[in-house]
Amino acid sequence: MTWPVKRDSSCVRGLLWRVEPPEDLEVEQLIAALLANGLTEHGTPGVIRHLSAADETAVIVVPKTRRVQIRLSYLVDPSEREAKARFVAASIAQWAALPAGIDP
Repeated sequence: MTWPVKRDSSCVRGLLWRVEPPEDLEVEQLIAALLANGLTEHGTPGVIRHLSAADETAVIVVPKTRRVQIRLSYLVDPSEREAKARFVAASIAQWAALPAGIDP
């Protein structure tokens, strides 16, 4: 399963990417999948949910609008940024598709 991935409109260096989760996916299910697969949430959950991985990749979720943004580290080589964003999006889609409590 893959989700559409496109460069975010505010991005000029290939560091910000937008993914579109399926309409039937609950946002809390998505957040739970990210947390279960090693991402860490920063700040108090609220209007914006900010999660990050050890490699400095961040996933920003806006529950009200279902907006999901992948923020890559500036350390990712520019020639590899699109592939990295697609890999992260595919990983998120895979994690979100798993039944709760099942490890990948």
